[in-house]
Amino acid sequence: ANFTGYTGTFTWTSGFTWTIGDGTAGASNIALKLVSGMTWSGISSFNQVLTFVSTSATQQTIDWGGKTTSTVTFNGAGGSWKYLSAHTVGSTGWIVTLTAGSLDINGQTCSWGSFNSNNTNTRALTLGAAAITITGTGATWNISQVTGLTLSAASSTITCNGAALTVSCGTSTTYGTLNLTGSGNVTLNTVSSFTNLNRTGTAAKTDTFKLDESQTVTGTLTLAGNSTINRMLVYSGTTGTAKTITAATV
Repeated sequence: ANFTGYTGTFTWTSGFTWTIGDGTAGASNIALKLVSGMTWSGISSFNQVLTFVSTSATQQTIDWGGKTTSTVTFNGAGGSWKYLSAHTVGSTGWIVTLTAGSLDINGQTCSWGSFNSNNTNTRALTLGAAAITITGTGATWNISQVTGLTLSAASSTITCNGAALTVSCGTSTTYGTLNLTGSGNVTLNTVSSFTNLNRTGTAAKTDTFKLDESQTVTGTLTLAGNSTINRMLVYSGTTGTAKTITAATV
């Protein structure tokens, strides 16, 4: 779907799923190209799903053209996609999901409600130096299951700023910087390695950082309560069993 030169209005009806792709790559290897000169309207609900399903191994590009989307899913066995621009979803409840295929965020700046790749399909996620802000609550970054996954995230920065979060980065995975800035209980529940890990409290007495597993930080670990009054509780997810953060700098 290439909107180059289009200056009209594309209106998306609520409840409509737009499926892009088949067994061959699109013209000029473009999966989707939105442009600034077009009007992109009607994005209003979680169930307006944009699904990329190509099974072609040829990497196809996605240019969001500065437009805000709803839920986006990548689900093409053997398919391959690469971002060419920043990507924003319009609500904290809207998800970007990698079910199957290869997705290269290509170092872009993104704002998503949540991200999910919690399955055992063959899939690859490349973040590069991407700066991704996750705005939702609950299971906002969910890669609990790493079977079938190839992950390249060592240069990335992920910031989760919603309340009451559970972050599952995937067992034995490596990330760049993870910032956890939301209020309430924030849980880190898989064994991962980070260059930098930051948990920052808010102006509340109920902020916590729960460790379900031990973690490794090769750079700096920062645990910052809001004040001497609004402190942050750091604790193990298993009563009576210590969890360890091994960090180069605290």
